[in-house]
Amino acid sequence: RLAAEDGTKLVNARPDGKAMVPPGTHRLSVKVAARDKVEGEISIEKDTSLTCKPATMGRVRCTDPTGKTLLMLRP
Repeated sequence: RLAAEDGTKLVNARPDGKAMVPPGTHRLSVKVAARDKVEGEISIEKDTSLTCKPATMGRVRCTDPTGKTLLMLRP
């Protein structure tokens, strides 16, 4: 789920979801089965493709199409 700074929901994406999101600072929350929801802040300045997957110790790693880590969410 991606929300604007004021809490307005912008995207509630499935794993294969796509959306156009305006530039700015947004709140990203990810829920992985059998794990706590993790949240973090992300700034979007240009078109971005983001993939978020479970990592170790309950974390979620969000990467760009080249595999570069753009955000690490921690419980």
